[in-house]
Amino acid sequence: ADKYVMFMYDHFNIVLPQSKNVVTVPFESYKYHFPHACKRGNSVYTDIIKERFKPFLEQEPITFFDPAYVGVRNRKSTTRMLYITGTTDPKTCGYDRGWLSFGKRWNSFITNLRKQFGSIVYIRTWQSQKNGYPHFHALLYFKDRKFTVVPWVHKNGKISYRLPSRLKCRSAIKKAWRWGGLDILCVGNTHDSFTDLLKYVTRDLAGGECDLTNTMVWYFGKQSFGISENFAKVIWGVDIGLAEPNDV
Repeated sequence: ADKYVMFMYDHFNIVLPQSKNVVTVPFESYKYHFPHACKRGNSVYTDIIKERFKPFLEQEPITFFDPAYVGVRNRKSTTRMLYITGTTDPKTCGYDRGWLSFGKRWNSFITNLRKQFGSIVYIRTWQSQKNGYPHFHALLYFKDRKFTVVPWVHKNGKISYRLPSRLKCRSAIKKAWRWGGLDILCVGNTHDSFTDLLKYVTRDLAGGECDLTNTMVWYFGKQSFGISENFAKVIWGVDIGLAEPNDV
């Protein structure tokens, strides 16, 4: 025991406690952990997205209309927020040009609407269609304009709430998106609309068919979603930051 104690001291400068020929040797163990980095499509990215949307979901819901009274005589239902989905017609370009030009097309679209309807703030997300072409989902809040809401009964019996088909503003919005189809829904309350948009943002990250969106967004250098700088300020009067997480 004495020789071992001296050996450790002479060669490693380590002092070992010794008592009655019993030498205490310290033992060190190492545990390695490799945390997931934030990458578009993984659970870390999804959790960050949900956390950043959380302040919006926690805001006091703004109700624009009650579906129970839409279409009731002598009661006019209106909204300031529209849920818009815009697709890309393959006849207008190849899917590569569709992605490369999609940001410019969106900017042209929103600029056109602002010229016609005044101040507009938005949250939008890119998605890939099954054919590889891009489309978007967006919530648009019109600060200076209210829209009339009417019920629309689908063939399967489902009811959605839309702009009257003969309304000039409906035609103007549709014409502003010149590169494919445009679907317009009227938003009844902010909480439901944010919940639905978050579903579309995080649906990208579940794998399977949604892998195509992740691939296209990464390959063409696009952000999965975007938001007007003063979105929350205009709607609720508070500042909330919502930027897309960075890949590392």
